[in-house]
Amino acid sequence: MDNEVPTFRITLPENEYINLKRISNNNIPLESINDNIKQIIDLLNQQNFNYLFQKKDLSELFPELAINENGYLNLNENDFMISYEDYINIEQINLEEFEILFKILNENKNLNLIKVFHVLSQYRSYLMNDDLLEVIDNFENHLMIDKDENFTIIKEEYIIEIKTEISYINNLNFKETFPEINFSELFPELPIKEDGHPNIDFRNYILPTEEYENLKLTFEDDSELIFNIYNTNKYLNINKVLYFLSTSNVEFTENDLLKNKLYEFKSQVMMDDNGNFTYIKEDYIRNIKEIINSINEQNFIEIFPRCNFTELLPELPILENGHPNIDFKIYIIPSEEIEKLESMFKYDEIIFNIFNNNKSLNLVKVFYVLSRLDDSLINIESDFWYNLDEFKSSTMIDDNGNFTFLQPHIKFIKEIIETINEQNFIEIFPGYNFTELLPELPIQENGHPNIDFRNYLISEDEYNNLETKYDNNFEYFLFDIFNNNEYLNLVKVLNTLSKLDNININTINIDNRNYSTFSEYLELFGDNNVSMNENNEYIFNNKYYNTENDTNNNDKTISNININQNERDEFKTKNGTLTVHINNQEISFNKITFSLGGQSSRTYSKPGFNLKIRGGKELFGRRQFKLRSDSSEPSYMRTKLMCDIHNKLGLPSISANYIKLYINDEFMGLYILTDAYKESWIEYVYGEKDTTNLYKCEYCDLLYDTKNGFENENKEASDNQELYEFLKAMTKAKSSVDVESIFDLDQFYKEIAIEYLSSSWDHIKDRHNYYVYKNPQNNKWIYLIHDFDLDLCAYYYQLSECINYDFKNFSRISIVNKLVSNNIEHFKEILKEIVIKVFNPATLFPRIDEIKSFIRPYVQLDKTLNDNGEYPGRLNKNDNRFYTMEQWEASTEFEESLVGLKKFILLRYRYVCKKFNIECDPMYLDENMNMNLTITETESLYPTETETSSFLIPTSTFDFINIEATTTSIEDTILPISTSIFDSNIDETITSSVLDFSNTEITTSIEDTILPTTISVLPTTNSILPTSNSQFNEATGTLPPISQTTVTFKCLSEFLGYPCCSSELTTVYAEDEYGEWSYDFTKNEWCGLTKFEDSSNQDHSGECWSEILGYPCCKGCKIYETDSDGSWGYEFNQWCGIISSRCQKE
Repeated sequence: MDNEVPTFRITLPENEYINLKRISNNNIPLESINDNIKQIIDLLNQQNFNYLFQKKDLSELFPELAINENGYLNLNENDFMISYEDYINIEQINLEEFEILFKILNENKNLNLIKVFHVLSQYRSYLMNDDLLEVIDNFENHLMIDKDENFTIIKEEYIIEIKTEISYINNLNFKETFPEINFSELFPELPIKEDGHPNIDFRNYILPTEEYENLKLTFEDDSELIFNIYNTNKYLNINKVLYFLSTSNVEFTENDLLKNKLYEFKSQVMMDDNGNFTYIKEDYIRNIKEIINSINEQNFIEIFPRCNFTELLPELPILENGHPNIDFKIYIIPSEEIEKLESMFKYDEIIFNIFNNNKSLNLVKVFYVLSRLDDSLINIESDFWYNLDEFKSSTMIDDNGNFTFLQPHIKFIKEIIETINEQNFIEIFPGYNFTELLPELPIQENGHPNIDFRNYLISEDEYNNLETKYDNNFEYFLFDIFNNNEYLNLVKVLNTLSKLDNININTINIDNRNYSTFSEYLELFGDNNVSMNENNEYIFNNKYYNTENDTNNNDKTISNININQNERDEFKTKNGTLTVHINNQEISFNKITFSLGGQSSRTYSKPGFNLKIRGGKELFGRRQFKLRSDSSEPSYMRTKLMCDIHNKLGLPSISANYIKLYINDEFMGLYILTDAYKESWIEYVYGEKDTTNLYKCEYCDLLYDTKNGFENENKEASDNQELYEFLKAMTKAKSSVDVESIFDLDQFYKEIAIEYLSSSWDHIKDRHNYYVYKNPQNNKWIYLIHDFDLDLCAYYYQLSECINYDFKNFSRISIVNKLVSNNIEHFKEILKEIVIKVFNPATLFPRIDEIKSFIRPYVQLDKTLNDNGEYPGRLNKNDNRFYTMEQWEASTEFEESLVGLKKFILLRYRYVCKKFNIECDPMYLDENMNMNLTITETESLYPTETETSSFLIPTSTFDFINIEATTTSIEDTILPISTSIFDSNIDETITSSVLDFSNTEITTSIEDTILPTTISVLPTTNSILPTSNSQFNEATGTLPPISQTTVTFKCLSEFLGYPCCSSELTTVYAEDEYGEWSYDFTKNEWCGLTKFEDSSNQDHSGECWSEILGYPCCKGCKIYETDSDGSWGYEFNQWCGIISSRCQKE
């Protein structure tokens, strides 16, 4: 990292700069607030207050409230809306949108609407408008009233949640709901008013800040935290009240919010024999408890009056009142067993296996038996019947009575067949002789078909092939399966039935829930969509099916609509210039494209920009850049740290650094500068020009059905077939083994491990912010992530939520589960390696300190008001995001409220070390460790001479040093191939200077003074790009051993993948074992001056000792490592043995 931040100066035509400011000044928050106010006023004006307060004197309640003789208000929305100037003043207080709305309504001089809502909330049972009720409840749940009757807003989420839940209880009339219960005896601690409503004060559950902060670290989620607040409260244990309500068998149909809370509570909490409550953390136990609860709630005597369950299911415990009494705890299994199941099956199949293998009561059998009984008293909305249907459709029984779980593609077919079998053909189609009409159709005496779905089973591969063939089109897919079946052609059956007259709709059982679905199948395969060809074969001509051309046309229409909708928000110009200043040197570019960048970041006060250098020129090997303010996070470091972590691990990645930005001489502040995954990046890193296989992902998940979410970065490319074949293979794959030849799995595992460790949710979890690229060297696709400002625990409601984030939640992503589950031990080793090498406090804390020290003066400038009283670069006046200098300092340390980087890294490190049994540094595992200690003698992310990475990855793109016009050691100064992708240490040759904005810039020649920072070349196992005259094998993507090469090399630099210098390049900038080096500034690359004199024709027989070990001998003499075998060099991306006699002579 250099001793000063580079300066980028963008110059635009003045009218375009004005337009940029106008577009950047996004007024969405203000518009949204005023829209909300208008809706609120409209709702209040619709309410009849005379009806609401029939016996109340409204003049006493609301003397300021003007109500007409009919009982309606006549509020004017303009009396409450705010102007742009008022909004800006409020915004300076740094409030969220809802807080601003609350403040406006609470401080209105004419009428305090928050007070109105508070009074109305006490008469909510009389409110007939659900929309108004929702508004009132929302404000009431955020309302705190002090002893002087002043209204303030509650900001803490846990308090809002507690107040909301307690309001559910307070709104319930206990005396009317439970008339037979004496609550003074049952619940003497429960305060109940004379009118039957409880009067629980939520303020009794508000904790001191320090106590709450400690609890947040203890519990994994908000629900568990609130459970424990209730459970330890001396005033009243709300868990006891909720448990009573949830087991009361009362249907709270008029209070859906309370009903939902009780449903959630029943699955999350269990009570022991002593009346003590325990919170259930494991998802599978909650799910099992929900299923068991749904069974126990049913009265089997009433539902199945003709069944003798003592004979039918003697193992099923049923009480005298007809309700089952199944204990869910018998299905809880040891943690190691559940982990084993999670590695083998998907979630639904795990529950199936737990039920099916239980020795006390096989619930799969119970559901199977119940599904075959008379269900005339069925309650469609009951969870029990939903679960019954789910198990019925996902289970198959063999002739021996053993149950098998059906995979989704089989379940899908089974459900359709069972829908047909449920229909009574004799009643629906009276008068028809099906023995003559459809002799092949098996029909029982009771009129129901008896079609065996097992005759239609296909393999998962066949299923995926059909999905791919018909582009996920359901109708064609179904037609193919049914029409080509030798057992029974269901297309013929359904088509024949669709033509029959006299369908007796009146005889259809009203409880036949699937008749409407059956009738849809009749219509689907009726004559409107199915016809016979000349060979008497059925063909499908569904008019709703879109051909490829139709789809493309539709896409174009949608695309045009989106462009038109967003046109007013876009800014892009080619009428600009760029000047870059670094260490008192200047580089100018006369052709650039400059535009607004980002998506959600468009709403930030400091917008992001995109920059492209045109005219065939580059800035240190790059043509396209992103300039981001990262205003969503206070540290300015997340993007930089995540790039550095990638680079430290040798992963292909964008690089990041910092710049000061000026537009038309107006200081915009500090920006994070990154390169971008574009065609130029691919060319620089992989050597492929004009690639057609780099795709940006937006709302896609590496599966074929999301193929339309991939956008080719090469706008001229139209053939996406290679991508589609890759996605098809990923979709069909059952495990990593199936795609290891086409997908770089180790690189994917490393990326997923990084996303997991950094608690990232903004990449594959959110189905965007990543690219895929097909590397032509090995024909494998690679997964590349970007946009890191929301990583490292950014935008989590609570720190504990991301600290304790479990990988089993991450692995629920379909493709992650598929590729990792069968290779979990290898993945854990990769995770462990990353933790030990980089994701640890000993490595990251010093790096944070280094970056912090480096950017502090520029952060200070970013937070200093200019002459107009404004902060730099805040073009969008409607965003109130701003962090003070003190908050910036705290956000990089151990401050929890701002998710301090060091605190997150330390606590996440402890969690992962414990979770995966990693032998970690005891110093950082010590719970009593001083958070404010000064780290000394720890590993930095700055590289040392022994750290290596990939020849393909550049150093942080924007580290520059001055090279004096003397011959120096190449170890010290050159070779812009990055062996370490981090920023290098500041070299002794750097000219240090203080950047003075008042100085006049002097244009000098780049050829005279500036070269990129580099580190000494060290071998790695990663590939190196061959030069144009190398022996690179395009078919195999490999280089042959040196001993097999036949080309005559011209200079020593070619051994390292660098070209020879052209005749006009003679200046020597450095020298090492491979001779003298110059630099080609037109191509931005090093070249070799020293000619290669081949001595291989000399007799060195018997001296190429490395050939016995499977390695060629070296052409050169640079030694990287010496062991018991001899001295080793590294040429052509492979190890080679040094011939000592040759090198001694040379």
